[in-house]
Amino acid sequence: MSAESGDVAEEAMLRGGSYDLLRRRLGQHVGALEDAAEELDSRRIDAFGSTALSLTGADRLATDLACTPRDVVRIGDLLLLGFTLELAGGLESPEQVFALYEVSGLDQDRPDLVPVPLDDERNFLGDPDFRAEFDTLVRFFGKTRFVDLRTTTNHLLAVFQVGDRIDDVRVLRWTLSGDGAARRATFLDGRGEREYTWPPAHDRQWTTAVREDQRAGAHPVVSVLDEVFVGFRNGRLQLRVDAGGGATHAEIDEGVANAGQSLADVGVDHLTVGDILLIRVRLYDESPRTYIFSRRSRTGRRVDAAGETSRLLPGDEGVVFPGGYHLTSTGTRTFDLEVTDLVFEEMIASPNGEDVLYVFHRRTTGEYLLMPYNLVRRDVAQAIACHGIATFADGSMVLFRDQPVDAEPTTAHPVQWWVTPFADDVDAAASADGDPWVGRVGNAALVAGLGDVFDVVRLARDADPTARTWESLTARARRAIDQHLWLAADPAAGVASAIREVVTTSGQLLDEHRLEERRRAAARASLAEAETDVREVLNGIGTASTPDQVVSALGRLRRTRGEMSTVADIAAIDTERVGELVAELDRGLAD
Repeated sequence: MSAESGDVAEEAMLRGGSYDLLRRRLGQHVGALEDAAEELDSRRIDAFGSTALSLTGADRLATDLACTPRDVVRIGDLLLLGFTLELAGGLESPEQVFALYEVSGLDQDRPDLVPVPLDDERNFLGDPDFRAEFDTLVRFFGKTRFVDLRTTTNHLLAVFQVGDRIDDVRVLRWTLSGDGAARRATFLDGRGEREYTWPPAHDRQWTTAVREDQRAGAHPVVSVLDEVFVGFRNGRLQLRVDAGGGATHAEIDEGVANAGQSLADVGVDHLTVGDILLIRVRLYDESPRTYIFSRRSRTGRRVDAAGETSRLLPGDEGVVFPGGYHLTSTGTRTFDLEVTDLVFEEMIASPNGEDVLYVFHRRTTGEYLLMPYNLVRRDVAQAIACHGIATFADGSMVLFRDQPVDAEPTTAHPVQWWVTPFADDVDAAASADGDPWVGRVGNAALVAGLGDVFDVVRLARDADPTARTWESLTARARRAIDQHLWLAADPAAGVASAIREVVTTSGQLLDEHRLEERRRAAARASLAEAETDVREVLNGIGTASTPDQVVSALGRLRRTRGEMSTVADIAAIDTERVGELVAELDRGLAD
């Protein structure tokens, strides 16, 4: 077959509504787009560099007393480590809580940690004012227990819990001065409680459902944006979504502790971020349950951690929460971790704009959960559990390992060294002398643009696409071209032309999908009409009492039997159900 005749045949198939052919064509365009984006990303990395988070070494720190590590911070070239110690007589000296080390050899896989003597002028733990304040603290409060270390712009804070509640704290403060390795701490006072604050649990406001959102009926529900309907059936909690044709189906169906509760006993909150819909259900005498729904695919799953604390990902591309994240392009991913009671503490951005580190903290026991998010690949490759972290100017990171074996007090404490992209701004200067065009565009712009391009690739490979999938794909592809004008430049490796092909094909897929939906709707209507006719015909035979009525009923049955062959030929019809109706008619004729 000639190339010209092959093109004609392909166009004829398209005109005939070949959805599979369009999917294959889209796959080819997406493959070309991915190759072009990978090539451009390689040039970006060659020009500006890219550091992956990776473990480089491990060590052990020795303490005189058996204790458990709690936190660590960096002050210049020094590391301040904090420990918890259970003593029957209570704390007596700072050395039972703190240890100060000098760090050297950061260019090695395992840098050196050397204790700083108490008489060293850099050792701020030897300050008489600090030691007097510490002595007053532990004498006045019998339950004093070290819980946290934190640095602000100008201060170092050491936090002690002095009561039964987690917020019963006293905070010792040091003033920080100098820059880089020369940064030093000078004791200030013991009144830092006002500086020891926590960010809000969520950076978006939740909306609470009101009476106007309730829908009456045989099974009353709370409507969330007319997309998800929360209610009870048979004593079970259901979150139902629109299934088309005015029907709904239960996307979530769960048991509850109190089966007799009604909508009057619960509260429903929601939060939207683009395609993402978070729903929090506050049941009677139970902890709140949180569900993440994709508005595009109308699918959802329960992720309670997202209701406790969450943060928007850059560009509003999704949300991150303790132990997982949800992206508009790929859905929800969770790690197999214990995330109870974790709260958001801070976000650390890499100076090149490619990575963001989300830090969550369990205030009751001191564990940290680190979730590094890459803006190009739009993923969290790993989640790291630890007891305190400290980063250095070159991006090196040290942390106390957090494993079940480390939970018991000991005199040897395992630490890990990591290489990370989270360097200080001044230490991360990079140039792109070898690729002038890449240098003119800039790393931040390349990261944002390539992230959008890879999002298009992931969305195009949705295994179960709907009309909303193709709408979102078209919108995202067009937005990538409109927002990142440099994609159309000749040095951009043909990314823009590949995206335009994706836009064209996704538009055709949307049209074909809508056509298929109309076919299915028409097929459902035809099948419903056929079922009604069959019921009427069979009922007519059953109620016929005279010979004329029987003859008439049999004639109508034969006509209906013949018409079923036409019904079976309707596109998108449920042929299995048609066969069942034919079998019922045949039994009627036989009887």
